[in-house]
Amino acid sequence: AAARLPGPPDLTRAAAVLAEAEVGPDLSLGRGTLGALEALTVLADRGVPRAAGSLDRLTGRVLALVEAQGHRCATPDHVPSPGLLTGLSGIGYGLLRLACPSTVPSVLLLGHPRA
Repeated sequence: AAARLPGPPDLTRAAAVLAEAEVGPDLSLGRGTLGALEALTVLADRGVPRAAGSLDRLTGRVLALVEAQGHRCATPDHVPSPGLLTGLSGIGYGLLRLACPSTVPSVLLLGHPRA
């Protein structure tokens, strides 16, 4: 059987699942909250229903969590690490992407800056 590419119903379901994502202590880009929000950012950019509203709501929760707990990495005991996928550079990049998704490219999708 041929592989089926995801279409609008699949993307809408993906947005619904991501909308229910927990904003947990792990903010990392690789496997934490900011990684899930990266997927939601891409869906919102493509006009998938519910994605933009969910992204705004979850971004607010992420910012509140950063204010409350600081930047927690995906390392054992949340020890600060400079890494991109599990560390502080990824958290910083993910926050920049949430602030300016139209100008900050997706590092997870190997995106390039838009003109």
